[in-house]
Amino acid sequence: MHIGPPVPVLRMFDVVRTLEFYCEYLGFTKDWEHRFEPGFPLYVQVSRSSAVIHLSEHYGDGSPNTVLWIPVDDVA
Repeated sequence: MHIGPPVPVLRMFDVVRTLEFYCEYLGFTKDWEHRFEPGFPLYVQVSRSSAVIHLSEHYGDGSPNTVLWIPVDDVA
């Protein structure tokens, strides 16, 4: 049985600012997004290299006080 790497789910409260931070500032790419219907909470996957993160507007997903640590080999 293969078990893949864990994917953290982080809560977002402002979609525009959250995606701006991850995609424009940190260089992640938005892979896909999902809403059950228009106006419903957004669920998004972003990735960069082997790092994959899910971002969710759904109540109860993630936690506002979550810490996420992603190792990198060169910070410039």
